Order: sequence, then C-alpha cells, then structure tokens
Amino acid sequence: MDVFSFQNYRDIITSYLAGQTSKRGSQKRLAEAAGCQASYFSQMLSGQVQLTLDQAAGIAIFLQFDEDETEYFLALVGYERSGSRHLQSILRQKLEKIRRHHSQLSSKIKNSAAVPDQGLMIYYSTWYYSAIHVLIAIPKFANEKAIAEVLGLSRQLVASALAQLEQMGLAEKQENKWISLQKNIHVPHNSPLYLMYHGIWRQLANRRMGESSNPADINYTALYAMSQDDFIKMRELVFNFIEETRKIVIPSPEEQLVCCLVDFFTLE
Repeated sequence: MDVFSFQNYRDIITSYLAGQTSKRGSQKRLAEAAGCQASYFSQMLSGQVQLTLDQAAGIAIFLQFDEDETEYFLALVGYERSGSRHLQSILRQKLEKIRRHHSQLSSKIKNSAAVPDQGLMIYYSTWYYSAIHVLIAIPKFANEKAIAEVLGLSRQLVASALAQLEQMGLAEKQENKWISLQKNIHVPHNSPLYLMYHGIWRQLANRRMGESSNPADINYTALYAMSQDDFIKMRELVFNFIEETRKIVIPSPEEQLVCCLVDFFTLE
C-alpha cells in the first residue's frame, strides 16, 4: 500500500482493511492499537468522529509505517482535525513537502551505481556514451563495427568512446567482445549534470520524431486543466509507472536499445 497516494487518512485505513481476510477482526485489532472502543472506531470510519493524534500514532505503529509514512499519516489526521484555514494551509504545505520528498527519484530508485567522478562530465557531455554503455550489454552489439552501424557513428568515434568508458570503469573488453559494467546508473536531481543529460536525450527524441516512421515508437504530448488533488494523483501514477518499468527492465534479456523519456510538470 502506497500511503503517499492517499489524500485522506480514513482511505488509508479502509484500503488496509479491504486487503484483509477478516475485515471485522482486523478492524477490532486496529481499534485496540488506537486505544479506542470498536464502536468509536466504526464512527471514525464513517466520518462521524476524528482520530486523535495519539490514536493515529498507535495505528501507524500497528501498520508498521516507516518514519516518512508515519509523519504523513499524522499530518493527514492533523489536517482533518484542524479548525482554522491558517493551520490547514500549514499542514497542506507539509503534506506536499513529504510527498515531494517521497517522490524524488533519488530516494525511490535504489542500488544505482555512482559513475566515477573523474568521468562524469565526459559521460554526460553527449548522448552516445550512455547509448554505447547500454548497447554493449546486447551480445550482437558487443563489437565496434556493430555499434557504429546501428548508431550511425564512425568506428573511430566508437573506439574512442569505448576507451573512455573503460577508463571510467563502465566497460571492459574480454577477448573480442565488450562487456558493460555498472549498468544501473541514475543522475541525482540536484546534480548540475541533471539538465544536461535530460536535455541531450530530448534533443535526440525530437530528431527521431522527424526522421523515424517506426510504428512501434510512441510520442505523446498533452496539456490539462485539473485540480491540485488530481495533479498529485497523476504525479504519483507517473512515479509508479517508472518503478514498474524498472521491475520489467532489470530482469529483461538484452535484445534491443530502447529510450523512455517522461515529463510531467505544471506551467505555473
């Protein structure tokens, strides 16, 4: 259960109960964890009364929330209990701050290898370093000739790029084949190379749209007018999509080079 995708603390509890075999028994145990009567707990679920922060803390412990999830859950309870617009505004900002922290790819993508500092500027200076780095994981492209042909580069340029990748510890030549090392690399959002890396691949995507007629390619752009709550829901869907793609990609056999670009932002 993704706690941060909910806008109401009751929905979190209801979602948990929906996944239990015995809803009545689970509801009773939650009431005990909250330190309240079962009847009061039922009234809370129906919206007649609110949880206290002490009761919410007991539920957070019972549901084994981590620190961020607990803080978010308690903030939702505080927001529901608040009686002034000023306090609601403060808590709304706090909730959004927690969501942003949770949504940062750096905290959600784990086990990413750090590119050696010495080669960072080179690696992210142009698109073909990362392309070659990933491409040599595909057996049929583990040589200079095949790489040059599929990427439309000269063999001299490919050889130079492979030598640079080898110095960075990202590639290794074994007999007549190149091997990709440290495949899982992520650029932190606060890195000065972040915009450089994203910009390079978006430029290539624009060029690809003008040159390619491959029916398998997907290009989609849309503008929406929507509520703040729905924006948050869609933003979480985008992050969940990214996580799901990684679950597919990591165990997937290397057969073809694919580029996935995702942008979702407000214009305000």
